[in-house]
Amino acid sequence: QLPLLQENYVIHAGEADRVAGFYAQSIIFHPRDKMRYAHRMWVHADTGLLLKAVVLDERGHVIEKYAFTQLNIGGGIDRSWIVPNNARGRGARTDTLSSNKKNNAVKGESGWRVYDLPAGFKKTTEVIRHLRGRDQAVTHLAYSDGLSGISVFVEKLNDKTGVEQGLHSKGVMQVFIKVQDDNLLTVVGEVPAHTVMQVAESVRYGGVQK
Repeated sequence: QLPLLQENYVIHAGEADRVAGFYAQSIIFHPRDKMRYAHRMWVHADTGLLLKAVVLDERGHVIEKYAFTQLNIGGGIDRSWIVPNNARGRGARTDTLSSNKKNNAVKGESGWRVYDLPAGFKKTTEVIRHLRGRDQAVTHLAYSDGLSGISVFVEKLNDKTGVEQGLHSKGVMQVFIKVQDDNLLTVVGEVPAHTVMQVAESVRYGGVQK
């Protein structure tokens, strides 16, 4: 994954700092174009554990930030916290969501393509799955540049009324919704708004290649 990161970002070490009481080295990922955000991460000097991360826009403003405020590394673990699966008992709740996803998701080519994918993004997965509460299958295409991700969702649309098309933003997350013929396209990405819009405007059904 490092070659992909170096293809899309200029990576260099920043200043060291203390995060949650631990010595941390910062690493800066500066984008090589305007299709992705800059990232800065602080990692624990001894273990490499990510302690803090910020995402910055093209003007250098922080648009997302998360960090540990309290952390204990290398402490003792009470074995009573660890319960084997076969010891949960007959009445224990099972994770039906993950099993449903596994059974209903079908990997393979759907015929949908992004014809103007920003440079540096590679397709990581393509699945067709049936979601609970929906009659139509949803196609999901996922792309990554090694640090940032873009997802494209395509589903048949029986009723176009009430669909709020256009751009919806919340912090680092951009969502662009578009009706194309009888399909609802939703593009979600941790990238600038113009990137998800470029992707959405270039999604087409190209047929399944044999």
